[in-house]
Amino acid sequence: REFDHLLAVTHEERSIFPDAVLRRKIEVIPNGVDVEFFKPRASQVGGPPRLVFTGVMSYWPNIDGVTWFVDEVWPHVRAAYPEAKFDVVGSNPTRAIRALSSRPVVHVHGHVADVRQYIESAHICVAPLR
Repeated sequence: REFDHLLAVTHEERSIFPDAVLRRKIEVIPNGVDVEFFKPRASQVGGPPRLVFTGVMSYWPNIDGVTWFVDEVWPHVRAAYPEAKFDVVGSNPTRAIRALSSRPVVHVHGHVADVRQYIESAHICVAPLR
């Protein structure tokens, strides 16, 4: 009762508040993916195994997740698939993220005009959020 307005991302989330007065203060603004924009085009997957992560690379959970992935998982992937490549795509990569490009076949791209080409050419999209 001490807030003027609250944003929720789903109607289910809004329904957590049983009080009708409170629910009137809650607006649902869904977030998600534009499925038409990201509708798969002709497959570009081929060649050596390619993994991709996309996200804002100045956001702490993304920094933590990608750094953990490169430190803890990537060596195992490379041991099994020495020709594998990992693309990190996202705006504002921090110094720590940019430094990951010194690792074998880790490519930090930063901001790109269209992430679809990276997603479409990947065999696997990783989301190592912890």
